[in-house]
This record gives sequence, C-alpha cells and structure tokens, in this order.
Amino acid sequence: MAVYRFRIELDYYEEIVREIEIKSDQTFDEFREAILSAFKFKTIPEASFFSTDDLWHMEEEIIYNGVRHQAYGEAVQMVEAKLADYVNDPHQRFIFLFDYQDNWQFNIELMTISETVKPGGVYPTLLKSMGEAPKQSEYDALGREFNEEFDLDDFSDDFSDDKVPPLGEEIDKDPLDDFDSDDDDNDDNDDDYSGTSKRGKGGFADWDE
Repeated sequence: MAVYRFRIELDYYEEIVREIEIKSDQTFDEFREAILSAFKFKTIPEASFFSTDDLWHMEEEIIYNGVRHQAYGEAVQMVEAKLADYVNDPHQRFIFLFDYQDNWQFNIELMTISETVKPGGVYPTLLKSMGEAPKQSEYDALGREFNEEFDLDDFSDDFSDDKVPPLGEEIDKDPLDDFDSDDDDNDDNDDDYSGTSKRGKGGFADWDE
C-alpha cells in the first residue's frame, strides 16, 4: 500500500491551494469528502472526477451519486473507484468538478508517492492550506438550499395552468415594448468592445474592458 500526496488548486485562483495525503487503496468518494472539507464546501450531488493527460484534457469520468457531468462515455461510481487503479504516472493529474451551476474546478496533481503508512495515521489528511477559499453559493439552480429535500409542490405555483394563456389568446404586452432601439449608448458600447472573457468568482464570466 502506498500513500499519495496531492496538490489541489482551485482553478483561476492559483493562490488557493491545499495538499492532501491519502492512501492508494482509498476511494475517490473519500477523496471528494477530503477536498470539500479542506475548502469548506458543502456536499451536493453534482460532483465528478476526471482522469486527465498532461495537458489537462479530461478522459474517464468518475461520478458521485449517479449524477454525471458528461452525457457520453463510460463512468464509474466514486465509492467503487480506488485511487490506485487510476494513478498511472508519478505526476498523475485529475480534475474535480463540483457544483455544475457555479462550476467549481479543482486541478489535482500527484506530488509524491510514499511506501510508508504512518502507524495510527488518519487518512486522508490535510497537510497544507494556502489562501482562503471563496464562498460557495447557498442555493442550487432551482433556488433550493443545499441538502434541502426536493419537493415538486414548491414549484406548482410557478407552473400552474392559470398563468399560461390559452392557446390562440394574444399576450397583452409585447416583451419587446420595453426595448429602446434608439439607445445610442448601446451602439457605442458595441463599437468600443474589445474585451475578453474569464471566469470570475462563483463561476460567472466577467468582461475586461
């Protein structure tokens, strides 16, 4: 049995790093729990590991609780996947995607492999922590608090029949009525745009002007 030491970096936040030791016979589900604990994130169903090549191209998906990120290719459950079966390189890389709404990405790289397991040691264990992790969103894409039970009745009012106009009935107001086509400022902004996109906190895109 070996002990792996991994460096976990939050994508687009190079100053936020964690280093974790975990035994080779432990599962990706245990690794997932250790990463979320290290970054103080709550558990939600949307989480996947991917083995990658040296250029971080995602390959095989390892899923949590049956929720997939990709709709194609094979996928194995985290509770069934041991790290040793996926470490094929002294600097093996993985990507951990978490919360598909905010799309947090953790870039993981193997740093060292030790054949010594500390007697009485608890694994996985956090060895190093650099930088304060950004705040995780408190709600999922449906507006529910994380770990809250889903109840279809909560959405019945939003999708009730009395809010949908009968077939053939005209809508009272054209949604384009509020659009000002003569807004010179919008035209100016279009002409001056030269920005590039990048991911900001929480997974949304910011524009640099």
